[in-house]
Parts: sequence; structure tokens; C-alpha cells
Amino acid sequence: MLWLGERVVGFFLENPPSPRMVAVGAIPSLAYSFACLWAAGRLKRRGVRTACMGKIFHVLIFGSVAALEAVSATRAVCLFGGMCLLILLVALCGRGGTSSLGGGQRLDAVRRLRRGIGPA
Repeated sequence: MLWLGERVVGFFLENPPSPRMVAVGAIPSLAYSFACLWAAGRLKRRGVRTACMGKIFHVLIFGSVAALEAVSATRAVCLFGGMCLLILLVALCGRGGTSSLGGGQRLDAVRRLRRGIGPA
């Protein structure tokens, strides 16, 4: 049995988006991901609890992924996922941390990021 990481990398290597798909879909994917994160940040600044804000962000992202999968190919979902990951990494590791874009506290976000990508 292959290690999970090898299977995930293999999946993405088998389903790369075409250059045309990247040219057409990368900017809208980045914009939509940023808009979802920004909307979650606005809710947090208006007093919505962090847990509820995170759930709203996830519903927006996963709902759009389900709709994208229904009308497009898996390659488009992979492209959207990559752009969403890029926005999240910028939000977690950027100068402003997640406070400006609606995440939890900055130190908590960095610890979660390290825990999520580091060795078990």
C-alpha cells in the first residue's frame, strides 16, 4: 500500500490542469478564494465567533468545489484547490497574519499550519 502522500501527489500528477485552463481559471479562482476569506474576516470583525466564521468559509469553498465538479472536470477542481491553498498560505504566513483576513489568532494559525504540514 502506498503512503498517503505518494497517492495524493500521484493524483495531482495524473490530473494537471491544461495551460488553457490555467490561463482562464487561475485568476477567477484566486479572486473567489480571496473573496470567501475576506467575507469571513468581515464577519469576524462584526463579532461572529471564530468557529462560526470558519464554518461559513468552509461551506463557501466546499460548496463551490462541489458545483465546479458537477459542471467541470476534476482538473478544474485541482486548479481551484491550488489557488485556494495559495490564498490560505499567504493569509497564514503573510505580514498581517490572518487577523486582516479573518482567521484565528496569528500564533494559533502558524501552529496549526506547522502541525498540519509537519511530521506526525
